[in-house]
Amino acid sequence: ERQAIPARYLEQIFRRLRQAGLVASKRGPGGGYTLAREASDVTLREVLEAVEGPVADSLAMEPAPDLPGFRPDFLWEQLAERFSDALEATTVATLCLDAEQASVPRAETEAPMYFI
Repeated sequence: ERQAIPARYLEQIFRRLRQAGLVASKRGPGGGYTLAREASDVTLREVLEAVEGPVADSLAMEPAPDLPGFRPDFLWEQLAERFSDALEATTVATLCLDAEQASVPRAETEAPMYFI
């Protein structure tokens, strides 16, 4: 809500996260999504790959036929590996601690109450 992300897009993301076993869902009152494992056991690489696919595929570049000798594989494979390593070394718990230290505002923690 804070970032104005459409609900349908979030549903797609959470469906992929659930399929990857990263979140569990609960229907009905008090329902929603929770992490399926401890936050310290979920890496950002797992999250990114559940939503976008393999990191190497996301960063892959095709050779350009109109540029003879252009070899994107020379650098991009190395960058993809380093990026993957950084994501693998960062857990959801680490990310939350870093956000707290940077004073990133948190979303409302309690479910809103509706009275009729």
